Amino acid sequence: MRFVQMTLFLLTMPVLALGLYRFVEGFIYWNQCRTIHQDYIDEINRLKAERDKLQDYVKRLESDEFTQERIARKQGYIKKGETVYRIVP
Repeated sequence: MRFVQMTLFLLTMPVLALGLYRFVEGFIYWNQCRTIHQDYIDEINRLKAERDKLQDYVKRLESDEFTQERIARKQGYIKKGETVYRIVP
């Protein structure tokens, strides 16, 4: 009887060790995937914030005359009929 118990013990220990190894390996893989997933979520949120900022900027360009005027002057544009004076230092 003792021989049977010892044989069963010796056969089950490698199976248990292999199962534990596979479990730990799976846990490490799951944790890495969770980290990558969180990084993607953070990147998506950052891009959404940037999109909202750019949409606001486009709305201001389309509707706000002061913003349009400021950007046009910055680019060097003039209106029809205006005279440009350049002052040389």
